[in-house]
Amino acid sequence: MREVGLDLENIVYFRGEMHYLVMTPKRHNLVVRRVVKKNLPNPSDLVRADNINQDAFHLFVDEIVNFVGIPRKTDFARLSIFDFSSLARADKAASIPTSHGKKL
Repeated sequence: MREVGLDLENIVYFRGEMHYLVMTPKRHNLVVRRVVKKNLPNPSDLVRADNINQDAFHLFVDEIVNFVGIPRKTDFARLSIFDFSSLARADKAASIPTSHGKKL
């Protein structure tokens, strides 16, 4: 992908009723591709909605989708960009709520 100017740390594709793509683009790639308007130092500020160039973001994702060969029949349902650089964990893998001694 790098040879065509797409630099990602990882990419995962899930296919079911919908096509679902998760990827981690490198900061430099977001800046060079003008996906972000300003190269803000804080990761959460970098990906704030008001700092994202939606046209460039759609083009960036479209190029990745085409490069990896994911079939396209319609436009993207929803694109999201977010910061997950901080770690958070659940204290339980799952929980079954109860009310009056019965499972809900």
